[in-house]
Amino acid sequence: MEIETDYGSINIQVEEYKRPTFEVLFDKPNQHYKLNDSIKVQGKASSFSGYSVNNAKVNYKVFRRAMYDYRLTYTQRSAIYGSNIYSERKQIAIGKTNTKPGGKFDITFFAKATNTKQNYSYEIETEVTDLNGETRTKTTAINVGQKDINLNISAEQVIYVSNKTDSIPFWVTNLNNEPIKANVKAEWSLLQAPSKLMNKSPFYAENYALSKEEFIKCFPDEDYNNELEVAKWPIKSVELKQSPTAKNGRGV
Repeated sequence: MEIETDYGSINIQVEEYKRPTFEVLFDKPNQHYKLNDSIKVQGKASSFSGYSVNNAKVNYKVFRRAMYDYRLTYTQRSAIYGSNIYSERKQIAIGKTNTKPGGKFDITFFAKATNTKQNYSYEIETEVTDLNGETRTKTTAINVGQKDINLNISAEQVIYVSNKTDSIPFWVTNLNNEPIKANVKAEWSLLQAPSKLMNKSPFYAENYALSKEEFIKCFPDEDYNNELEVAKWPIKSVELKQSPTAKNGRGV
């Protein structure tokens, strides 16, 4: 079929609609994955009527794409990841298999990495063809890095002292945002606060011409080099050590 107007023409191919009889599903990527190691991806071909799609042909391709922390500047990314920070999608594996009883199938590939300092996303494209010749496609992705773990803590910046027991929730996931079991070590440290009251300066110099002693002598009521920033206070002592366990990725 061709549609033609005063502005041009276009060819359109019209086919008879065929309602799909089955779908392809992948298991959640909730395992620990490592670079330069074998990774197994498990999937299933399941019919909409409830029966399993057995002995179906599965063709697959695996592509690798680099992942970057785009919160960093271009200079920071170049320093960490190198000059090739915008690498293209690259095919690293191709293969065939068949569905087993229950419609299940496994795809194993080697997560080859050219730079172990960065994270990669491995995209698995599959085509499943049943005995009737019907083909369904499905794509999934698995993110893999040098450290396959993310720790997120939900805590207020200021916690007030009280007699009631309080808790700080946290959760642990892999790079695919799937919760995983993990053992966590936590230390509560007492920081050494400044020994005197001072005014918080709205301006800070990258390099001070005066030493700290000279600055305090000239400006005794002003802070030096952002001393009031809590992150810069040294640790005075470790007051408490804990070893909580994140069951199903969550803990307190």
